[in-house]
Amino acid sequence: MLVLLTSIIQFFLFSWFQSTYIFLGDSSEYSTVAHTWSIAHPPGYPLYSLLVNTVRTVLFFAPPYVPANLLSIVPTILSTVLIYAIVLEISRNKYLSLFSGLFFSFLFPVWLYAEVPEVFALHTALSLMITLAILRLKKTRNKNLFFVACFFLGMTFAHHHTVVLFLPGWYMMIKDSVSIFKKRIRKGLIFFLLGFSFFIYAPIASFFNPPIDWENAKTLDGLIRLITRSSYGTFKAFSTSQPHLINQIFNSFSTLIFLIQDFRIIGIVFILLGLLNLYKKSRSFFYFVTLGIFSHLFFYFYSNFPLQGPFIVATFERFLIPLYAILIFPFALGIQYAYEKAMIFFNVNIVNKRIKQFTHFLMIIFFLAYFAIVFWSNFKSIRKLKNITEFETYAKNVLDTPPKNSILAMKSDVGFFTTAYYYYVEKYRTDLIFIFPDLFARPYYIEKLKKNYPQLFFPSTSSQQLFLKEFLEKNNENYKIFFESQAPSGSWLPYGLLWKYYPTEEKAVEDIENIVAINRTLWKHTYGFPHTFMSDGKILHLESIRQTYGSALELYCAFLKKNGYDAQALGYLNFISDTLKLESPYMDKLRLEIYTAQKTCNLGLPLVKKYLKRKTLLDSSELAAILKYYYFCDQENKNVYDLLEIYNEKKNMERLPLKKF
Repeated sequence: MLVLLTSIIQFFLFSWFQSTYIFLGDSSEYSTVAHTWSIAHPPGYPLYSLLVNTVRTVLFFAPPYVPANLLSIVPTILSTVLIYAIVLEISRNKYLSLFSGLFFSFLFPVWLYAEVPEVFALHTALSLMITLAILRLKKTRNKNLFFVACFFLGMTFAHHHTVVLFLPGWYMMIKDSVSIFKKRIRKGLIFFLLGFSFFIYAPIASFFNPPIDWENAKTLDGLIRLITRSSYGTFKAFSTSQPHLINQIFNSFSTLIFLIQDFRIIGIVFILLGLLNLYKKSRSFFYFVTLGIFSHLFFYFYSNFPLQGPFIVATFERFLIPLYAILIFPFALGIQYAYEKAMIFFNVNIVNKRIKQFTHFLMIIFFLAYFAIVFWSNFKSIRKLKNITEFETYAKNVLDTPPKNSILAMKSDVGFFTTAYYYYVEKYRTDLIFIFPDLFARPYYIEKLKKNYPQLFFPSTSSQQLFLKEFLEKNNENYKIFFESQAPSGSWLPYGLLWKYYPTEEKAVEDIENIVAINRTLWKHTYGFPHTFMSDGKILHLESIRQTYGSALELYCAFLKKNGYDAQALGYLNFISDTLKLESPYMDKLRLEIYTAQKTCNLGLPLVKKYLKRKTLLDSSELAAILKYYYFCDQENKNVYDLLEIYNEKKNMERLPLKKF
């Protein structure tokens, strides 16, 4: 009854902070999938896609954001209940079990992704379901639980491929009972395939040509690519991810930083104590936990997330949720161990009965205070979700940028996923021709575009470089073309958050004055971002949106400086600093170059001093800017010769690969 009441309270609490449009990373893609029977990026998450579309169909009367949000809330609450049941099996303490389940659900990444559309809540719930089934199977020897575990294992494989990280631990849990299942392996395989059969959603959905279908899953080749995630690299963070030992070691260290941030130091101590306690209480479950921790840490190391910006760090953060679901068990056993040892100490050393009761009370207060501190710290960030509009603003800003009947090409996850939702679901700016050029190499995508936009010209060449060149040149005759980032063909000028295509450099130069006027209108009147940005370092995707605006403005400032609009460039650079609260070495370099050109040496001096603090780390362009400043403002400065020597070394290093070639 207590668990049921807690679950109801959790549901209303999670629902209260739901916002209409919170698109963190992939969330907007899942929202689009939920309304269009589409297929998400590999591995496609077919089980999730089927469930979320089914919920949306059943709750046809609900607001559009409800179905995908429910698929985050309900599995998170289910995970709380499952953790309660598992900890209860091991500890025999219902209050500790309830404490552990609630503590897990209010850890920051768990709570955050219970509030927004994400696949990890369902992945975690299914993994915990299998863990509980195996644990009960070992205790009761009920052979039907073996088939239950097989069925849910198949479902989990039809949802998220990182389920393989749990397999070594699950095997160790049943290792001493394998003989029981030998005669039931075939039947277990049938149940596994029944669970895995949810993957059939992908080819069926693909057959109906949905707006998003990354691998053309209706074909065998496309289905295999989807299942194996081969276009990304099955267990790589990104397709472009390359082995880099230093970065991979840094990833492992970053995991510890996240753990300390979310569990606090005292939580890490409880986890370590819990591992000792678990080793004594249940050796097989200890092996499950330790292998689960090791396999996830190895995955973080191998996948090689380049943790260099808020978007990638936020993407990495989601993958911690299954690890946290494993760590919560030694965490619970550590609390039990610490409490029992403390009570033994007090009972031995304290004679007075009332003082003993008081120390017991203080221990309870300590654990509740610890929970309250973690809860309140995360609550302060989570409560802001309801008022965040930056993601909606960004998507509409992008879609409002091109003139009517233009071609709009988006490329990044944030750029494409958010705008795709508004384009396909909200039907916002459907006058635009909306494309994803990275799929031009896929014949099925070209066929889809031909069907959706028969008015466009599509080259017949097999050369990707020539295809893009001809596509841009021919279609530019009838449409204005805008890309999220510059493509390797033609000339491009900054156009707000986008880039405008020109077939030749001459055409681009002729339009510079017009581009400056249009950008002035876009940044001053069209874009509504500056006054609504919320400051919260914990919500990393919010920081990535802020940086998206800042980066676009930085590049526009460089364009202004290059073309003699120094005063405007300085104004925007100050705007980035004062309003967006962003700083970067590139901005400093632009400012220094402008101050040098204007001979305002007193304004440039603080920037030079800032650079000199890390002079050996500067690149050649930054060193060139400093040397130019000294040439015009302080020719006698003693730093000149040192900097010139470093500059020459840097330039020689840059030329070295060409000399070797």
